Amino acid sequence: VFRCVFARHLRPPSRALTDVRLGPLTFLAASPFRGRSISSAEAASSGACDAVACRSLLGVPASAGEAAIRSAYRAEARKRHPDRGGSGESFQELQKCYEVVLSEARSTEKGKPEWLKKMKDDFANFSCC
Repeated sequence: VFRCVFARHLRPPSRALTDVRLGPLTFLAASPFRGRSISSAEAASSGACDAVACRSLLGVPASAGEAAIRSAYRAEARKRHPDRGGSGESFQELQKCYEVVLSEARSTEKGKPEWLKKMKDDFANFSCC
């Protein structure tokens, strides 16, 4: 069972510096997210929730397009919505994972040139022997 946890706040309540322990070395480091909320893209890059885990929560493969992601999100949202008996926290986790996966899908589609897509489609069933 997968659970993606997003902290309500990333700053310790009593101090602005975080105690970081690296083996025998201990030092204090300022929290990079102190005093501000973070976007889902920042949460994914900071390790709070990675895109692979979010895709497994939605039940979509890495190659899924926007329509498949949206469909999977809506199906899962029906189960997790607070008005349907789900918890508000799990629904918020689902929403953030949806944003992460959708933004990743959009960025990979924008980064691919049209000729590369056509070439992959043309050679998908190619066999030399």
